[in-house]
Amino acid sequence: VGLFLWFQWDTLLLEAGFLTCIVAPLRIIYLLKRKQLIENNHNDFYHD
Repeated sequence: VGLFLWFQWDTLLLEAGFLTCIVAPLRIIYLLKRKQLIENNHNDFYHD
């Protein structure tokens, strides 16, 4: 356990976890908006 803490892997894992919690929701919002934009353009193109 001492060697694990000496290399500061715990800090790296903690930082990666925080970054994931911030980036993942932003990515989901981006993908949902992109999907909605594509669907709206598709409906406008094929509208009778």
